[in-house]
Amino acid sequence: MTEVAPPRNLTPGLCKQIETEMLRACTEVAAKHGLVAEGTGLQAIDLRWNFQFGVRVSIPAAGWIDAGSGADTVRGAC
Repeated sequence: MTEVAPPRNLTPGLCKQIETEMLRACTEVAAKHGLVAEGTGLQAIDLRWNFQFGVRVSIPAAGWIDAGSGADTVRGAC
């Protein structure tokens, strides 16, 4: 792993880029276990210190399209 200097401040673009990359990684991990991952979007941004976003990991039902139904949803963090 390379050492990268942290940014002095966060930007909306950087937050979105990181969210996208982390969702991609969570999707890959979920798929290895037969699950699906769905981003729930940015929920809190403090451009000086941090940002928060959500990921929903679900058990896919046969023919299931609506990931927001919650019927077979297992919540977790990646």
